[in-house]
Amino acid sequence: MIDRLLRRPDVEAVTGLSRSSLYAKMDSGDFPCPVRIGARAVA
Repeated sequence: MIDRLLRRPDVEAVTGLSRSSLYAKMDSGDFPCPVRIGARAVA
C-alpha cells in the first residue's frame, strides 16, 4: 500500500463524511489532523 496525502475534497469523497463531520472527528481524536504541505496548503 502506498501512503499519500489527500486534500479535504478527496477525503470527503473517499470517506463519505461531510466537512463538519471530519472536523468533529479531528477534534475528538478519531481522525488524523491535516498536515501542512506548503505556505497556504494542507493535506
